[in-house]
Amino acid sequence: MKITKLSDLGGIGIEGVDLSRPRAPGVDKELFDLFNEHGLVVFHGQDMTKQQLVDAGASFGGTMLQTPADAPDPDVQGIIVVSTRGTKGDVIPEDP
Repeated sequence: MKITKLSDLGGIGIEGVDLSRPRAPGVDKELFDLFNEHGLVVFHGQDMTKQQLVDAGASFGGTMLQTPADAPDPDVQGIIVVSTRGTKGDVIPEDP
């Protein structure tokens, strides 16, 4: 695991951890402790399904299911879609 400082204001980047797969004993606690210490953790190089993303959230205490009615992901509960495009790929007009 390689840890780099993101800025003088805080946060770290982590490389060498694959959140899509089970991790060695103790790694999740170490990641949780790093998150609590730095407040922002960016995991570089992840290739995950939506469900793997939700499952990885369990390493940090789980996810909060606060899906708004107008933005739920149709495939996985716990994912919120944030996009400037509609469900058919069209650009959503600006809301005055």
